[in-house]
Amino acid sequence: METTFFQRYFSAALFSLLLLVSIADILIDVGNGESISHFGLEGFSLLLLALACWYFGKKSVMSNAGQAVSSSGWSWRLLFFVSFLSFCALISDDFIEFISEFDDTSDYVSKAVFAHNLHEVVPGKFYRSGEMSHKALRGLIDDKGIKTVIDLRLGDDEPDSEGLTEADSLKDLPVRYEHIKFSSLGLPALERVTALLDVYKTAELPILVHCSDGTHRSGFASAVWMLEHEGGTKEQALEQLSPRYGFFKFERRIKSYQEGREPLNSLIWRYAEVTDPTESFSAWVTKVLSQPTEPPR
Repeated sequence: METTFFQRYFSAALFSLLLLVSIADILIDVGNGESISHFGLEGFSLLLLALACWYFGKKSVMSNAGQAVSSSGWSWRLLFFVSFLSFCALISDDFIEFISEFDDTSDYVSKAVFAHNLHEVVPGKFYRSGEMSHKALRGLIDDKGIKTVIDLRLGDDEPDSEGLTEADSLKDLPVRYEHIKFSSLGLPALERVTALLDVYKTAELPILVHCSDGTHRSGFASAVWMLEHEGGTKEQALEQLSPRYGFFKFERRIKSYQEGREPLNSLIWRYAEVTDPTESFSAWVTKVLSQPTEPPR
């Protein structure tokens, strides 16, 4: 069976692209400290992809040289199928995370569009959300009885069309407003984490933390609350960084690789790997951020 133009050229280009994407995925994993066993699987998958690239590239060269090029239909399809499965294996950790949390992802989309990504973290005590209008925020404060609002946005508290900042819009309410600036990318200065911990210690409940989207910075702040004030496990803290809130670890990994900086949430991931059960998050993060590996944000 003579190979077609599609088989010779398109397939070679396709597998070359898969190979490049796979190598990029491994480089991202290296930067995020994946296990050796993880790289073993990816190395084997890369080998199969490289074989596919060589096979179809050879067919193309032979064809250009005027040599007879033939391939049985079943062998071509088998190699295509096995190679594609290899590519899936390379990205399976990220793909499975997305698919397995599809219900949570759908929940995030509906809440992000219709409810400012608002979630009740601890019933009657702690809420998280994205940015909302002053009218919506005041309505939420009245509805939930919020006593403390913590704004985590990195930028200044800009005035709205009426010239009011968020802080201004809350002055006539019995609410404490704190603005502690965090970036979702880059390790924060110790002073900012300490400021957040200090507010938590003295805040009147219920608390609302919010950033722009209610995903990364709000997720970090919620995880810290669970660890420090609810006796939460590391697993419960990590639940605050899930697709339910629009958080996708693979997106953070890619963004981190592009920017060359650790994401804010890596502090939670790294703390989850601490083996000393007696070391609190506050003690651990103080030790880590006292010797920053990159300029704090």
